[in-house]
Amino acid sequence: MQLPWKRLFAAIAFVFYLAVLFKIILFKFGSPNIPFLWTMLQQFMEEPFRTDHWRLYNFVPFQQIAPIVRDPSLYGFIQVFGNIGLFVPFGIFIGCMIRGISITAAVLLAFGLSLLLECSQLVFYIGAFDVDDLILNTLGGAIGIVIYKRILQQPDTAANRTVQKQIKGV
Repeated sequence: MQLPWKRLFAAIAFVFYLAVLFKIILFKFGSPNIPFLWTMLQQFMEEPFRTDHWRLYNFVPFQQIAPIVRDPSLYGFIQVFGNIGLFVPFGIFIGCMIRGISITAAVLLAFGLSLLLECSQLVFYIGAFDVDDLILNTLGGAIGIVIYKRILQQPDTAANRTVQKQIKGV
């Protein structure tokens, strides 16, 4: 049984993680400009199918990933593993916070959050909607929930206690 303060700490950490995630993906480490976002939302609502806007986005799966795999670079490595890595904590948090959640349900939640963020970029004209980011983010969430289910949630065994000590740094 978890102590109430542990669950509270996990909830606060999750909210902090989400705030950082939104800031990184939507605002690229900059500050949110509410008047600008409001203007962009109004513009999108007036002309949702403006062709100059839609050309900037990738709706073809693996279109951005394939060149990175063919011609690896530091930028490509950061792009691919950064998108995956950003969502690994999401999968772990979901496993911790929603007891008994299935891997499929957690992956669908990761997909939903990633879709929300990618669509926000589309609607607010910030960043660029990229289906490859959606794929990589969802993969990160899947890795996170698998880590939780296979390592962190294992029954109390000697091997698991050793892993838990290594994770906690004890």
